[in-house]
Amino acid sequence: DWSSDVCSSDLPITNLTRIFESLSANVSSTKDPNELVERIRLNLNRAICEQFTDEQGRIHGMVFEPRLELELRRALQNGRIILPPEAFEGLILKLATELRDASARKQEVALLVDSSLRRPIRVMLQRGLPDLAVISYSEVPIDTLLEPEVIVRYDEVFRAMQQS
Repeated sequence: DWSSDVCSSDLPITNLTRIFESLSANVSSTKDPNELVERIRLNLNRAICEQFTDEQGRIHGMVFEPRLELELRRALQNGRIILPPEAFEGLILKLATELRDASARKQEVALLVDSSLRRPIRVMLQRGLPDLAVISYSEVPIDTLLEPEVIVRYDEVFRAMQQS
């Protein structure tokens, strides 16, 4: 559902007016709901990132190491990421652990990814990690510094497969 992607935990509903303004500004150039969502998110980038930004203007997040990001791009088929069950479980476990640890530190973190992966990863993680915000690098305001709290590594996700 595209509306849940716009009005998700990483974008407060108080921005409804701005969401509708952005929608009306973009609907003449595309009718694809997924593309509209991405355009709306770009227009609301500061509001999306605000809850993850500290007093020094840094956004705290989890990022994928390049090798893992490349593998996720390779696993992209028809707008969905298709991973072997062991890798999917490894990814969910790693992200859930890091999200829990950040919560224990009372720190809000988001998963920062390439824009081509943002929606497919959000869809893939929605059931197992509904509270994890997935933000594309292009949504981060230019005056906001990225502070990677966690780098999710290929070996951590594909560990079970390598051992068999």
